[in-house]
Parts: sequence; C-alpha cells; structure tokens
Amino acid sequence: MELIIDKYTESKFEVFSTINIGELNQIIYRLGNKSCTEEGITVEIMKRMVTIADIKLCEVLNRFLEEGIFSNDWKETIVIPIPKIQRTKKNRRIRFINKLSIYEKELEITIHNQLVNYLEDNKLEESIRI
Repeated sequence: MELIIDKYTESKFEVFSTINIGELNQIIYRLGNKSCTEEGITVEIMKRMVTIADIKLCEVLNRFLEEGIFSNDWKETIVIPIPKIQRTKKNRRIRFINKLSIYEKELEITIHNQLVNYLEDNKLEESIRI
C-alpha cells in the first residue's frame, strides 16, 4: 500500500490522547452485535458490563495509548479468508476478515478516530491517496 501526501502541514502527530469514560461508552454502544471471538465476550455482554468495568477498561486502553506497548495476546488475531467468487484460486478474489476481540476493536476505533481528526483538523484528508 502506498501513501502519498500532496501537501504538508507544520503540525505533527506525536502521541495518542487518552480517552475518557464517556468516549469509551460511545464507542461500545456504537458497536454492531457481531459474533464474538475466542475469549467469548460478545458486544452484547460488553454493553451490559461496561457500567461496572468502564473505569478499569478505560485505564487499560489509556495505558496502551500512552505507552504504545500492547499485550502479546492483542497482537494475534484470527483471519478468515472469504472468497468473493466461489471456488476461486486467485488471491485477489479473496476478502480477508480480521476477527478482533472487543477490546482490540475498541482500541482500533479510538486510534482511527484520533488519526481522522488529525487529518481533518490539518486539512490533509483530501491530499492523501492510498
């Protein structure tokens, strides 16, 4: 994948910001009820338990954001190949689905939101082609 930036900004993206409990709750309640991964925690379960565990979960996610160090368990995933066309043998005709745990998905959304905000605030979203 090639990233091309046509114009530049003096602003630098240096660190991720921590999130608060309100932001965490927004992320969790916007998640679709998809199937769970091997740890067995579904989005529905997460939505029910967030009021009990939101402070601790927020602390864990913020520690990852501040330190940039992630648990080895969070570095592994299940990848499921789904053919776009039945019985294809060509790689370009296969779509790969990455099954993240709920926690990893929350962290991914947090990072995505912060990067998109940076690009929009610096008017870079129109100048980047991937």
